[in-house]
Amino acid sequence: MAPTRPRRSDLENRLKLILDFAASLLNNLRDRDIHHSLTTDLYSHLDDIPVGRSAAVANKFRDVDNYGTELWNLSAQLKRDGSATAELVCLGIHTVSAVREGLSSPLQFEYLRVCSSIVHKVPKKALNEGQFALAERVVEKAASYEELLNNTSNESNPTNETALIGLSREYFIVRITVAWRQNRLDIAELMLSKLTPNNNVLDPVSAECLADVLFEIGKDQHVKKQYLEAVRWLEKADDVLVGQSLENVSSEASDLKTSIMHALVKVLMNLPEQDNNERAWNIVNKLDNEAGDKLLVLLLKLDLLAADENSPTINYSEALERVIRTVHLTESNFRTVMHHVHKMKSRNADMAFHILETLLLERLAVADSSEWVERALVTAIWVATTSAGVTGGLESLERLFESLHVKLDRSLGETATHAGQTVCAYNNATM
Repeated sequence: MAPTRPRRSDLENRLKLILDFAASLLNNLRDRDIHHSLTTDLYSHLDDIPVGRSAAVANKFRDVDNYGTELWNLSAQLKRDGSATAELVCLGIHTVSAVREGLSSPLQFEYLRVCSSIVHKVPKKALNEGQFALAERVVEKAASYEELLNNTSNESNPTNETALIGLSREYFIVRITVAWRQNRLDIAELMLSKLTPNNNVLDPVSAECLADVLFEIGKDQHVKKQYLEAVRWLEKADDVLVGQSLENVSSEASDLKTSIMHALVKVLMNLPEQDNNERAWNIVNKLDNEAGDKLLVLLLKLDLLAADENSPTINYSEALERVIRTVHLTESNFRTVMHHVHKMKSRNADMAFHILETLLLERLAVADSSEWVERALVTAIWVATTSAGVTGGLESLERLFESLHVKLDRSLGETATHAGQTVCAYNNATM
């Protein structure tokens, strides 16, 4: 009697299932046959991936490598086609393939490095697509490979040690991101404490990535009206960048720091204590010294002055004029200026009218937008005719119309013309 063949090992069986799934997935994605069960199947195979070196699957190395490469290339094509869900599945399966590749390769550290790097990318994509469960599953696997990498460090050369440190930092940043998106800020804070016992140990790239994540957490807490938490996370984001030398970080880091400070001021404005108002002003004054007439800083000043009823009105007026003279004219910026003009009217109508004169004669008269001219002019008429505090009253309006007529190379629209004629007729009748 011929001897019975030994049963295929459990590891080989699991690998065969993964390879069969990869082959089926390739066919489905090529045909754009994308359905929800693909994601479910992906979860199953992610859970089934063993961690650790094994020679049992070494003979399948090429198969795994080929499937991984094909799926990766197809994911890029699907991305161009806008098939985000399919791309996500491809990324997940490439993780499976890459991990198996690492397990079957004799170049343990190098392939674990590649595997770990890919595993770190998948949760980011999954989070962007709202696939929180997938992100969590992959992060669990990432923890296993993080441990494997650490265990190989005593055998590594200095180059490998540098790569290991970078991957470890990336791992913790991913863990922080996933924990936040799962509303587990306690876990996010724990991961942060492991990553940054001292901010100065972070390399510039890791520092910028971490600061960006902490910034997003702070903004999210602001939206949720958790103002004290928002302040904490935004300050953490700033601390990460403060620990870096300016010559080592990218140009984007400066913009990120300004955005963090902008968000922090916005949050502090929602906290009633006087010391928070002072902190906000200190930040704005520091930004003003560093950035000058940068629109973001100018608008922060306006918001602080508008929110503080006890601030000198002349300061508010001067800040608004500074914005008018320097801002790039867009619909959004125009609406912002008009919003502050309305606020200014409640404090000092004469200053509000003067602001509108400056806007109309120095900016809008030379801009290619009749609509903005008409809207600002109608607002000027409203300010002058409903407020007793405008110096000169209707006569000031007439002078404004005359000055506009000289500066404009076109006629006013029907609405503004009618309003002007009405004012002039009323003024002549009362003289």
